Amino acid sequence: MTDIFAIALGVASTIASAIGILLLKMASRFGFMKMVFSRHFILGGVLFLFSGFFMILALKTEELSLLFPITSLTYIWVTLLSKAYLKEDMNKWKICGVALIVLGVMSVTLL
Repeated sequence: MTDIFAIALGVASTIASAIGILLLKMASRFGFMKMVFSRHFILGGVLFLFSGFFMILALKTEELSLLFPITSLTYIWVTLLSKAYLKEDMNKWKICGVALIVLGVMSVTLL
């Protein structure tokens, strides 16, 4: 039986990772020393730590072969966040890619 809590932790891990990378991208606009001490950089690093922590907790009760494909959701979150916060383009190829990732994750987790 699939552990729903473990899957939720896996999804939370991908969200924390995506927000973390968005914050690191925002921090990269500063010079090196200012970047390292910026709130974007620090919070981004903390979110990456939480991401790993969530995944480790999920792996305690669920199979790696089920949880690892869920990490592909990170690509979806990053695409959506970069469109919303960084004003990056969303072309038809990115939309198709996101749709394929969603189908892949659903097929692995639901079957």
